Amino acid sequence: MPVKSEQPSVRFWYTHAGSIDAQTCQQWLLLLPLAQQNYYQTIKHNSRRKSYLFSRLLICSALSQLFNKPLNHWQIEELDNSAPIIRNLQKNYFISLTHSNDLICFALSTDRIGIDVEAIKIERDCHAAAELFMNTEELSHLPDSGDTLYQYFYRLWCAKEALYKALPAPDQKKVTLASLFYADLEANRTAWRLLETEIENYRVAIVTQEPLSISELPLIEINVP
Repeated sequence: MPVKSEQPSVRFWYTHAGSIDAQTCQQWLLLLPLAQQNYYQTIKHNSRRKSYLFSRLLICSALSQLFNKPLNHWQIEELDNSAPIIRNLQKNYFISLTHSNDLICFALSTDRIGIDVEAIKIERDCHAAAELFMNTEELSHLPDSGDTLYQYFYRLWCAKEALYKALPAPDQKKVTLASLFYADLEANRTAWRLLETEIENYRVAIVTQEPLSISELPLIEINVP
Protein backbone atom coordinates (compact mmCIF):
# COMPACT_ATOMS: atom_id res chain seq x y z
CA MET A 1 0.00 0.00 0.00
CA PRO A 2 1.55 3.35 -0.94
CA VAL A 3 2.24 6.00 1.64
CA LYS A 4 -0.38 8.71 1.82
CA SER A 5 0.84 11.86 0.19
CA GLU A 6 0.10 14.03 3.23
CA GLN A 7 2.40 11.97 5.45
CA PRO A 8 6.02 13.07 5.83
CA SER A 9 8.43 10.83 3.94
CA VAL A 10 10.87 10.84 6.89
CA ARG A 11 10.01 10.56 10.57
CA PHE A 12 12.31 10.72 13.59
CA TRP A 13 11.67 9.80 17.22
CA TYR A 14 13.85 9.65 20.31
CA THR A 15 13.64 8.68 23.97
CA HIS A 16 15.83 8.52 27.06
CA ALA A 17 16.65 5.22 28.72
CA GLY A 18 16.18 6.40 32.28
CA SER A 19 16.48 4.56 35.57
CA ILE A 20 13.98 1.76 36.01
CA ASP A 21 13.34 -0.69 38.84
CA ALA A 22 13.01 -4.44 38.32
CA GLN A 23 9.23 -4.53 38.75
CA THR A 24 8.62 -1.76 36.22
CA CYS A 25 11.09 -3.39 33.85
CA GLN A 26 9.10 -6.62 33.87
CA GLN A 27 5.82 -4.76 33.41
CA TRP A 28 7.17 -2.86 30.41
CA LEU A 29 8.76 -5.97 28.94
CA LEU A 30 5.33 -7.62 28.76
CA LEU A 31 4.16 -4.82 26.47
CA LEU A 32 6.55 -5.94 23.74
CA PRO A 33 5.98 -8.69 21.16
CA LEU A 34 6.75 -12.16 22.51
CA ALA A 35 9.84 -12.51 20.32
CA GLN A 36 11.37 -9.41 21.92
CA GLN A 37 10.48 -10.62 25.41
CA ASN A 38 12.35 -13.84 24.68
CA TYR A 39 15.32 -12.07 23.10
CA TYR A 40 15.61 -9.79 26.12
CA GLN A 41 16.13 -12.84 28.34
CA THR A 42 19.19 -13.88 26.30
CA ILE A 43 21.01 -10.61 27.04
CA LYS A 44 23.46 -11.02 29.90
CA HIS A 45 24.57 -7.48 30.76
CA ASN A 46 22.16 -5.16 32.58
CA SER A 47 23.17 -2.06 30.61
CA ARG A 48 22.54 -3.82 27.30
CA ARG A 49 19.24 -5.16 28.62
CA LYS A 50 18.08 -1.65 29.47
CA SER A 51 19.15 -0.25 26.09
CA TYR A 52 17.40 -3.09 24.31
CA LEU A 53 14.18 -2.69 26.29
CA PHE A 54 13.96 1.05 25.70
CA SER A 55 14.93 0.80 22.03
CA ARG A 56 12.25 -1.79 21.28
CA LEU A 57 9.69 0.17 23.27
CA LEU A 58 10.62 3.22 21.20
CA ILE A 59 10.24 1.32 17.92
CA CYS A 60 6.91 -0.19 18.90
CA SER A 61 5.57 3.04 20.41
CA ALA A 62 6.51 5.13 17.37
CA LEU A 63 5.07 2.68 14.85
CA SER A 64 1.95 2.07 16.91
CA GLN A 65 1.25 5.79 17.19
CA LEU A 66 1.82 6.25 13.47
CA PHE A 67 -0.19 3.27 12.25
CA ASN A 68 -2.69 2.95 15.12
CA LYS A 69 -1.67 -0.56 16.17
CA PRO A 70 -1.07 -2.13 19.62
CA LEU A 71 2.51 -2.21 20.89
CA ASN A 72 2.80 -5.98 20.50
CA HIS A 73 1.55 -5.93 16.90
CA TRP A 74 5.00 -5.68 15.33
CA GLN A 75 6.93 -8.67 14.01
CA ILE A 76 10.53 -7.69 14.69
CA GLU A 77 13.41 -9.88 13.52
CA GLU A 78 16.63 -9.24 15.42
CA LEU A 79 19.89 -9.11 13.44
CA ASP A 80 23.50 -9.12 14.59
CA ASN A 81 25.29 -5.77 14.15
CA SER A 82 22.44 -4.23 12.20
CA ALA A 83 19.07 -2.59 12.69
CA PRO A 84 16.24 -5.11 13.12
CA ILE A 85 13.82 -5.96 10.34
CA ILE A 86 10.14 -5.28 10.92
CA ARG A 87 8.42 -7.99 8.93
CA ASN A 88 4.89 -6.61 8.96
CA LEU A 89 5.89 -3.05 8.13
CA GLN A 90 4.91 -1.80 4.71
CA LYS A 91 7.56 -2.82 2.17
CA ASN A 92 8.25 0.71 1.00
CA TYR A 93 9.63 1.79 4.38
CA PHE A 94 13.21 1.76 5.65
CA ILE A 95 14.30 2.17 9.27
CA SER A 96 17.41 3.16 11.17
CA LEU A 97 18.20 2.90 14.88
CA THR A 98 20.99 4.37 16.98
CA HIS A 99 21.87 5.06 20.60
CA SER A 100 24.58 6.66 22.69
CA ASN A 101 24.61 6.57 26.48
CA ASP A 102 20.94 6.97 27.44
CA LEU A 103 19.66 8.59 24.22
CA ILE A 104 17.96 6.28 21.70
CA CYS A 105 16.80 7.45 18.25
CA PHE A 106 14.67 5.75 15.61
CA ALA A 107 13.86 6.88 12.06
CA LEU A 108 11.43 5.72 9.40
CA SER A 109 11.60 6.72 5.73
CA THR A 110 10.17 5.86 2.33
CA ASP A 111 13.78 5.84 1.04
CA ARG A 112 17.02 4.49 2.44
CA ILE A 113 18.02 6.26 5.64
CA GLY A 114 20.78 6.18 8.22
CA ILE A 115 20.98 7.96 11.56
CA ASP A 116 23.68 8.28 14.18
CA VAL A 117 23.90 9.93 17.59
CA GLU A 118 26.98 10.45 19.73
CA ALA A 119 27.32 11.91 23.21
CA ILE A 120 29.79 14.80 23.04
CA LYS A 121 32.56 13.83 25.47
CA ILE A 122 35.25 16.44 26.01
CA GLU A 123 37.50 13.87 27.68
CA ARG A 124 37.78 11.84 24.45
CA ASP A 125 41.16 11.75 22.69
CA CYS A 126 39.79 13.10 19.42
CA HIS A 127 43.13 13.12 17.61
CA ALA A 128 43.72 9.43 18.20
CA ALA A 129 40.12 8.46 17.39
CA ALA A 130 40.05 10.61 14.24
CA GLU A 131 42.75 8.42 12.70
CA LEU A 132 40.22 5.58 12.62
CA PHE A 133 37.65 7.25 10.36
CA MET A 134 39.01 10.45 8.78
CA ASN A 135 40.99 10.59 5.54
CA THR A 136 44.18 12.59 5.06
CA GLU A 137 42.40 15.73 3.88
CA GLU A 138 39.96 15.69 6.79
CA LEU A 139 42.75 15.10 9.29
CA SER A 140 44.60 18.13 7.93
CA HIS A 141 41.66 20.33 8.97
CA LEU A 142 41.29 18.81 12.45
CA PRO A 143 41.60 21.65 15.00
CA ASP A 144 44.22 21.34 17.71
CA SER A 145 41.93 21.77 20.72
CA GLY A 146 38.89 23.47 22.20
CA ASP A 147 35.25 23.53 21.17
CA THR A 148 36.09 23.67 17.47
CA LEU A 149 37.93 20.35 17.81
CA TYR A 150 34.95 18.60 19.37
CA GLN A 151 32.45 20.13 16.96
CA TYR A 152 34.52 19.08 13.94
CA PHE A 153 35.23 15.61 15.30
CA TYR A 154 31.63 14.74 16.17
CA ARG A 155 30.16 16.29 13.02
CA LEU A 156 32.32 14.10 10.81
CA TRP A 157 31.97 10.98 12.94
CA CYS A 158 28.16 11.15 13.13
CA ALA A 159 27.73 12.03 9.46
CA LYS A 160 29.94 9.20 8.26
CA GLU A 161 28.29 6.66 10.54
CA ALA A 162 24.85 7.76 9.34
CA LEU A 163 25.88 7.56 5.68
CA TYR A 164 27.37 4.10 6.19
CA LYS A 165 24.12 2.89 7.78
CA ALA A 166 22.10 4.30 4.87
CA LEU A 167 24.06 2.34 2.28
CA PRO A 168 22.79 -1.05 1.07
CA ALA A 169 24.64 -3.97 2.65
CA PRO A 170 26.65 -4.82 -0.53
CA ASP A 171 27.87 -1.21 -0.74
CA GLN A 172 28.84 -1.18 2.94
CA LYS A 173 31.33 -3.97 2.22
CA LYS A 174 33.07 -1.81 -0.39
CA VAL A 175 33.76 1.24 1.77
CA THR A 176 35.36 2.34 5.01
CA LEU A 177 34.45 5.41 7.03
CA ALA A 178 37.71 7.02 5.91
CA SER A 179 36.73 6.58 2.26
CA LEU A 180 33.51 8.55 2.77
CA PHE A 181 34.09 12.28 2.27
CA TYR A 182 32.19 14.53 4.66
CA ALA A 183 32.73 17.59 2.45
CA ASP A 184 30.97 15.95 -0.50
CA LEU A 185 28.05 14.95 1.70
CA GLU A 186 27.73 18.38 3.31
CA ALA A 187 27.86 20.15 -0.08
CA ASN A 188 25.22 17.86 -1.62
CA ARG A 189 27.67 16.47 -4.17
CA THR A 190 26.30 12.96 -3.71
CA ALA A 191 22.89 11.31 -4.05
CA TRP A 192 22.46 11.67 -0.27
CA ARG A 193 21.28 14.54 1.89
CA LEU A 194 22.76 15.26 5.30
CA LEU A 195 20.70 16.72 8.15
CA GLU A 196 22.60 17.73 11.29
CA THR A 197 21.41 18.86 14.70
CA GLU A 198 21.92 18.40 18.43
CA ILE A 199 19.65 16.99 21.10
CA GLU A 200 20.88 18.21 24.46
CA ASN A 201 24.57 17.22 24.60
CA TYR A 202 24.33 14.77 21.73
CA ARG A 203 25.35 15.22 18.11
CA VAL A 204 22.79 13.84 15.65
CA ALA A 205 23.21 13.11 11.94
CA ILE A 206 20.51 11.93 9.53
CA VAL A 207 21.36 10.82 5.99
CA THR A 208 18.54 10.31 3.53
CA GLN A 209 17.78 10.50 -0.16
CA GLU A 210 14.95 12.94 0.54
CA PRO A 211 15.68 16.64 -0.20
CA LEU A 212 14.79 17.83 3.31
CA SER A 213 16.15 20.45 5.66
CA ILE A 214 16.38 19.85 9.39
CA SER A 215 13.69 22.50 9.96
CA GLU A 216 11.26 20.34 7.96
CA LEU A 217 11.84 17.26 10.12
CA PRO A 218 10.20 17.27 13.57
CA LEU A 219 12.26 15.46 16.21
CA ILE A 220 9.56 13.77 18.26
CA GLU A 221 10.30 12.77 21.85
CA ILE A 222 8.42 9.72 23.11
CA ASN A 223 8.14 8.88 26.78
CA VAL A 224 7.99 5.10 26.75
CA PRO A 225 6.15 2.91 27.32
